[in-house]
Amino acid sequence: LQVLTAQLVTNALYCYTCEWEQSNWSCLKAQKCSDKDEYCVTNVASVGIGFLSLWKRITKKCSGSCPYHNFSLGLATYTSYCCQTFLCNLSACPGIMLIFTYSLQSLSPSPLPLVLPFFVLPC
Repeated sequence: LQVLTAQLVTNALYCYTCEWEQSNWSCLKAQKCSDKDEYCVTNVASVGIGFLSLWKRITKKCSGSCPYHNFSLGLATYTSYCCQTFLCNLSACPGIMLIFTYSLQSLSPSPLPLVLPFFVLPC
């Protein structure tokens, strides 16, 4: 019975879900998707200047398709991210958000430039 249960869970898609939340901390409710759903989708609407977000809303859900939304109109953006594995839509960021700074070649003894993490951006 445990093997059968594990197999059923493995074949089912689970995604984090929330509706129009201000913080990703409010988007940690796991939900089993329907058999028709193939994607976990995260939609992020935000208003800000550069990396300073003045307003943000996050929606996460199961979906039968992967919408491609990547709009930017002045200070406002609306972006969608899709994934297809168990609880893969944990973050509200598209991958790892690191900004790197390169040192001067003269500071690095190797022929390759030295790459140092400068800071991590919150999402």
